Amino acid sequence: MYSPVYQSADALINILFSSGTTGEPKVIPWTQLCPIRCAADTWAHLDLRPKDVDLWPTNLGWVMGPIQIFSCFLNGATLALYHGSPLGRGFCKFVQDARVSVLGSVPSLVKSWKAGNLTKGLDWTKIRVLATTGEASDIDDNLWLSSRTCYKPIVECCGGTELASSYIQGRLLQPQAFGAFSGPSMSTGFVILDEQGNPYPDDLPCSGEVGLFPLYFGATNRL
Repeated sequence: MYSPVYQSADALINILFSSGTTGEPKVIPWTQLCPIRCAADTWAHLDLRPKDVDLWPTNLGWVMGPIQIFSCFLNGATLALYHGSPLGRGFCKFVQDARVSVLGSVPSLVKSWKAGNLTKGLDWTKIRVLATTGEASDIDDNLWLSSRTCYKPIVECCGGTELASSYIQGRLLQPQAFGAFSGPSMSTGFVILDEQGNPYPDDLPCSGEVGLFPLYFGATNRL
């Protein structure tokens, strides 16, 4: 039995590495607030519960690895671990046998499962929530994936390693359109900027750069 060591909320607990969209590697420190943010996001947007079995193909070299560990343990869910590639039928059978209830993925994985018809004869109906991140989703592939689970919702997530979460996500309180986001993640505010750096009005369809404000709970500005 070890005695707890008390630190400030901004004390560092681990360091993650990310190249993001720049191609240049970044060292990103996480504080003690980051795990709380991970757990809060999955609780609010994926409805992760103590009786859930959560599975998301990843590793500790990608931000989803720490997110899964902290989210499951702080929310009391079971973290399912599969030893091997998620591209084969063995993984898909593991989803069935482990009675996974929350399944995360990336679009290229779903495309591979669909192309190989790897879920044929398997029962994925224990899944109640699906999630995806990392790449742009294909609507037809999402429809196929949802159909494997009796048309459970797919929550789209988009964020960053330095945020310890997503800044825009789906919400289970609303109907989910495939390949689309419902709105900002819990406690997040952002604007979309035009070419001059001016924010668009809230009710105007637009495209541009996303600007987050302010530095929200769990994020780091130390790169």
